[in-house]
Formats: sequence, structure tokens, C-alpha cells
Amino acid sequence: MTLTKTFQLFVILSLLLLISTGCSRLPLTGKLPGNLVAEKISTVDDASPFAISPDGTVIACLHSGLKLVHLPTKELQEIPLKRAGQLAWSPLGSTLAATFYEKGESTIILFDQHGIQVAETVVAGDVTSLDWLSESELLAAALSITNYSFGSNYKSILYRWQPGSSLPVTQSLRDTTLQPSTMAMLQRHLAHGSMLDVYSPAGQILYMHPNDPPLFSPYYKLILRDLTTDREQELATPGFNSSGGRFFSDGKKVIYSDGNSQTFILSPFNGVSPKSVRTPGANLAVAPVGDYWFADGTLYQGESVVALLAPGGVARFSQDGRQLIIAVNGELYRLFGL
Repeated sequence: MTLTKTFQLFVILSLLLLISTGCSRLPLTGKLPGNLVAEKISTVDDASPFAISPDGTVIACLHSGLKLVHLPTKELQEIPLKRAGQLAWSPLGSTLAATFYEKGESTIILFDQHGIQVAETVVAGDVTSLDWLSESELLAAALSITNYSFGSNYKSILYRWQPGSSLPVTQSLRDTTLQPSTMAMLQRHLAHGSMLDVYSPAGQILYMHPNDPPLFSPYYKLILRDLTTDREQELATPGFNSSGGRFFSDGKKVIYSDGNSQTFILSPFNGVSPKSVRTPGANLAVAPVGDYWFADGTLYQGESVVALLAPGGVARFSQDGRQLIIAVNGELYRLFGL
């Protein structure tokens, strides 16, 4: 067989494989498995935050400023905020929280459904995670780093704020001393902060905190904390490429990436050995219902691959689990039909 014929056979087999799997990557056109449909929603600032409202009809995103994209009409609504570090809708969708960081402090601003500012507060440190414990209480995880000649003090802080009722209450989670070499080598990773995830029904959170023993390589600790009792359980020790842990919808299982080549699904309360999926677990997102999850540009259900979608993409599920919003290469897409 000649080289030309060999190449032609390779191309034909590759096309047949693509058709048989029924998978395509979102920025391209093609058939998706089952009843899944993808559509482009908007252009967004690259590597910027976004959040989908609980009813799945409005997306808050950044595109030359903060915008609300109303999906049924594709209408764009301007909000008077030029930048934001984190975005989070309240559980009933009545309030949108946004943050921005400047000179050692983070400002948290709340907007109503019409984009009108209704509350504002300032907290110390860089708020790197934002989530709601209930319709009336916002959780903000921040980091604070103080540099000394011998190393840096790294603090993980949790703020609990009930707007209109009280000022934010500060709760110190953990603090540790990091060696100068660790700070220099891992500064980009450490800037991600605690990568907070909240399981509201049980009042529990997952967060990451670095550990830097003198004679060993530094690593993260994945920690489960009960907000009622303040009791903690250390679940795993992932590497610094890990994107943290997430609760599954039943609160009985947790998924986390090891920062290398494996993503683990474990049950912290029953002692069952964790199950592993061979994927690094970058940009983890888990559906609020069911067992869908997204990582490394791929949609999974349990331990099975559903579709290869968008390498490098960051995703958010709607509250009913039927939609998946993916940001990749400065574009925002909606995948529905789950």
C-alpha cells in the first residue's frame, strides 16, 4: 500500500470514529450524543467569572463590564460594575453577589434581579470563592498573605454575611507558614485560594488549604467542615494542580482532583474506598441534581464519559441540572437536553 493510500485510509477511519461516537467539541459544529443541543450565547472576557440564575434564564458574565444575558430573548443588560472577581446568584435568584479586590481588601456588592445595587460591604483579604448558604446568608472565602523574611503566613478566612441584618462575621479557617521557595514556585496556584464548595442542606463546606512541611514537598489538604459544630475532617492530600473538591447533589459523595492524572469520587461518611476516573480534574463542576459532572472539557455521568466538549473550558450547571454553561476561548455556550 502506498503512503498516499495509507493516509487516505487513516482519514476515513478517523471520520468514521468521530461519527460513531457522536461527539463534537463545542466551538465546532457536529452531532452531540442523545438529545443534547449546544448553542453560542455570548462573547465574554477571557478567564472571567460567570454565573447562571437558579431558574436557568439569566447569565451574569463579564464582557467589557458586567452584563446580564437573558436567554429567552438574548437581551443584554448592563450593570454598573466594570470588573468582578467572583459572581454568585442566591438560591432563589433574587440577588446577584459580585466581588472585586483592591489594595488588600475585597468589596462585595449585591444587585437585585434588575441590576440595581441593594447592598455593599468591604472585607479584608482577597475573596476567591463566593457562594450562598441560604437566601439570606452569603459565604465568602478569602485568603490573606503576610510576608516575612523567613517565609509567608497564609490564612484561609471565611466571611458569613447576612445583608441587612449584620456586618460580615469573620471566621478563621486555618493558617500556615509557607517557605519563600514555596511562595515563589506556587504563587499562581496559591492565588486560587480555598476553592470553597458549599452543601447548604447540611451546613457543610469543602475547602483547600496548603501545607508546607520542612523536609517534604508542599501539598494541599482537602478539608470538610461542619459550620454548625466547626468540626473538620481531612479527606485527601492533593497536589497543587488540583482544582479542589465538590459535593455531589446528595451530600454523601465528594469528588476531587489529585492535580495530576486522577479524579476521585469518595464517600467521607461510610469508609468505602474511593473510585477513580482517569482525568486530571481541572475546572471541576458538579450538577446540583443527579450525577453529572464536568472536568477537563469533558461531560461525565458517574464514572462514564458522556461527551468530549471543550478542552480548557470552565462550566456551570443550572440548578435543575438540565443545562450546562461553558466558557471557552472567550465564548460562552449553552448545552441543554441533559
